[in-house]
Amino acid sequence: MKIGFDIDDTISSTCEYFNKHILNKKFNIDVSSLIKDGIYYMQLTKYLKKEDIKAVFELFEKSFDKIPAKENAVKVINSLKEKGHKIYIITARNNKHLKDAYRSTAKQLKKYGIKYDKLICDKEKAKACEEYGIDLFFDDSHFNIEEVSNTKTTCYLFTSYYNKDLYLPYDRVSSWDEVNEVVSKMSKKFKINLWDSNILFIQLLLFYLLPMFFLKFNHMGTILLNMLLAFFLSIIFGYKSNLKNKAFYPMIVSLLFIPSVFIFYNKFVLIHSAWYLFITAIGVGIGSITKSLFEENTN
Repeated sequence: MKIGFDIDDTISSTCEYFNKHILNKKFNIDVSSLIKDGIYYMQLTKYLKKEDIKAVFELFEKSFDKIPAKENAVKVINSLKEKGHKIYIITARNNKHLKDAYRSTAKQLKKYGIKYDKLICDKEKAKACEEYGIDLFFDDSHFNIEEVSNTKTTCYLFTSYYNKDLYLPYDRVSSWDEVNEVVSKMSKKFKINLWDSNILFIQLLLFYLLPMFFLKFNHMGTILLNMLLAFFLSIIFGYKSNLKNKAFYPMIVSLLFIPSVFIFYNKFVLIHSAWYLFITAIGVGIGSITKSLFEENTN
């Protein structure tokens, strides 16, 4: 899968560091009221002078590699990378307030020891998710989650002090252990759907390739061979697929067969679509039972 992660307050404890070491120590700002009101660093334009904001972000950028990562963040990301997932770090950091957002961020990630495939510095995270085909995305900003949720990307809001009390219609995670659980569950579903698609694609090829090579030798033999292969594929499908997809598989196979009738066979062969429905239903059942027995024995 392609997984996208925000940095500030998702991978790193940015607000905690920013409030304590920059706002409080450098600018003598009482951050308790900001925390109470759920205000974070990107909203400071309402509370600081323009010249102070520039100085704040200069200090902020110089402090990137000093900001601590959240507990287990590096461990989980590197583990996901080792398992074969593509890791995209997608941050809204840009050169509007920062001198060199990409370079300073890359330096921070290097110090963390995070392994990733691509770093993207872009405020338009929804656009980035679409462009790179991100399957799963985590961010602490509900504004970003709102935009990305309008794409095909599955989103999770990372809980922070400024969004924890907000009632929002998004799935949440509150720790990197939860992130790992979400990815594990979605990865399993992703693999199942990949199996389903591949098996259906193979079945489709059999319906339209076998007749091209064997139909001229044996009309009925070609149909029987296709049925036999469809039966074995349905057993695999029953073993690998989830319950919802199993219910539709026999019907889909029988429908895939029908166009081939008009291309390669006489119309009377349409009756065999019912046979495909029957034998694939049996195959799916055998596959499902085999899986249940195997899981019982392993447990």
